[in-house]
Amino acid sequence: MNTPSSNERRDTERLPLRAYAELAHNLQRYEAHVLDISEQGARIALLVDHNITTDHEFTLVLEPQDLPDILSKYLPLTLTAKAVHIRQHILGIRCSPLHDQDAKRFAKLLAQI
Repeated sequence: MNTPSSNERRDTERLPLRAYAELAHNLQRYEAHVLDISEQGARIALLVDHNITTDHEFTLVLEPQDLPDILSKYLPLTLTAKAVHIRQHILGIRCSPLHDQDAKRFAKLLAQI
């Protein structure tokens, strides 16, 4: 189990998840992989060079491809997100579901991981 260290702002446990995603910022779209996720955020890897900086807001869509049925049935899922830290191609983001329907599916997804 991963627990937050004293210098991290995360209040919830990170859950391992390997999922495809698309990040949309302004008119640009980036392919990404979700590495782990929590109720308040995620860690993602962008697969291409990017110009995202901390405090950029964007949309992240989690895709169902290559996930077990028990998880993929809750996807696609749209989250609003904001970059809080960046290390090369790895972004730590704060995120929340975009719609009420997404919030319900997000909670169910996290419960299954």
